Amino acid sequence: MGGAGREGLGGGGQAHVYLLLEWAPGGTLLDLMRRRGGARLDEAEAAARVARPLLSALAHLHAQDLIHRDIKLENVLLGPDGSARLADFGLSIDSSSELPNTRLGTCGYFAPEVLDCPRKRTPFELKARGEDGTPPGYSSAVDVWSAGVVLFEILTGRAPFAAPSAQAVVEAIRQRPIAYPPHLSPEAVSFLSALLQRDPATRATAAQLLGHPWMLQQGSGDGAPPAAGASSSCGGSSSSSCGSISGSSSSCGSSSSSCGSISGSSSSCGSSSMAAAAGQQPAAQDSRVQGGA
Repeated sequence: MGGAGREGLGGGGQAHVYLLLEWAPGGTLLDLMRRRGGARLDEAEAAARVARPLLSALAHLHAQDLIHRDIKLENVLLGPDGSARLADFGLSIDSSSELPNTRLGTCGYFAPEVLDCPRKRTPFELKARGEDGTPPGYSSAVDVWSAGVVLFEILTGRAPFAAPSAQAVVEAIRQRPIAYPPHLSPEAVSFLSALLQRDPATRATAAQLLGHPWMLQQGSGDGAPPAAGASSSCGGSSSSSCGSISGSSSSCGSSSSSCGSISGSSSSCGSSSMAAAAGQQPAAQDSRVQGGA
């Protein structure tokens, strides 16, 4: 919620926007993994506290043609009840009005089809639909892939495409078979496989995944302890009134919140978020890319 007022700090009549934010006392998913020393979540907790609210948020967004484009551990907040809230819409896009065809997001969470998009001199190049030479675009399926990476991380305690360099991470996303640890149930492997399909045409939608047998089996209980009360590292994210979605949708090229993608700054790629949670050195480094659609 928000409002505008004209009583500026100095009484000069300047307009100001006021934002009322939902409290996220549990911090981010990355904070949670750090508090647990990088240990994985059990399947019941992961389904009830993370998978169900995250996929519900994505299903709501995708029904409105909105694509988040930066799903990752740092952008999933934990509310007072310990369940997930999706934050930081600084890279989001309305795909009904603009063609999403820019390579952006966070390296280890890129869907393969995002990697097929060329690097552009400006975010708004090659936007005309049907224009000769228009590069391939992508759909809301990219969010499902990134959510699959997040859920793989919390269920296994490691990143699925960890590699010693950023380029090696990219190649792993494109080609390396995904190794599922033996502790995962067959239903969990089936669920993760439905998210991590390299062909977006065969990737399940967020709405379909809510009805997956693993979700129906695991996702209805109260599997997680309450939030630990730590301050959220994303306190600057604006809040929406949309249930499990926290963070205001912004237009292309707008700046992201303090915990989101940072244009031109060095950040972790591949396994580094999980390595940080476990107190280890990241496996690879890359720049998080921010810009237009």
